[in-house]
Amino acid sequence: GVDAAAMHGDLSQSARERALERFRSGKVTTLVATDVAARGLDLEEISHVVNYDPPEDGKGYVHRVGRTGRAGRAGQGITLVLPEQQGEVGRVAAMLGHHESFEAAGMKPARARLVYTSRRGRRSKW
Repeated sequence: GVDAAAMHGDLSQSARERALERFRSGKVTTLVATDVAARGLDLEEISHVVNYDPPEDGKGYVHRVGRTGRAGRAGQGITLVLPEQQGEVGRVAAMLGHHESFEAAGMKPARARLVYTSRRGRRSKW
């Protein structure tokens, strides 16, 4: 089994603090947190972040995975992706410069979306 503590929006502030203290002290090795509950957490020595629900944009991804590897430490971010989520996650991966590793993992990126058209009618995917 995995010794884990949970943090989510339905917990009282004192219950969140207890869960966080159990994690910080090493009594549990895994902290499971919803996106809302995880905001504002400043934890050191996080080795892995696992996203079960992919962030919708690059900023959200960087914010979540940025919890690992602080102060020059190593860390790893893992995102679980359903087939119907590949397109959007692929766009985020491309924006963050991870297009090659995304494809190397066997996923298919979505086609680029038209974001901008100049007044002269030239199209750009960026």
